[in-house]
Amino acid sequence: MNAKRQSVPREPSVAQVVERLDALIYLFLPPIPEAKQTDERRVLELCDYGHTREEIAKDVGKPFSTIDPILSSLRKASRIRSVSRDGRTVYVRVAA
Repeated sequence: MNAKRQSVPREPSVAQVVERLDALIYLFLPPIPEAKQTDERRVLELCDYGHTREEIAKDVGKPFSTIDPILSSLRKASRIRSVSRDGRTVYVRVAA
């Protein structure tokens, strides 16, 4: 009797699931409206589920005293959210 072995599908690991979810989140980020290059637009571009407040300030080249009010304004306008990811607080666009 030669019984064929049925292959049992392997469950993806938690890391693989997180990686796939991260990719989906990135694909569904709302577009940034065309406009002149302002600090707010540059901050909004960096709200991509991967940058912290410190990284945004460094990439924009502005101090926290300039970046914090922009992040706060975008949060109040429901254009971004802060999310805890891997023990860091990162920002993600939720509306254009």
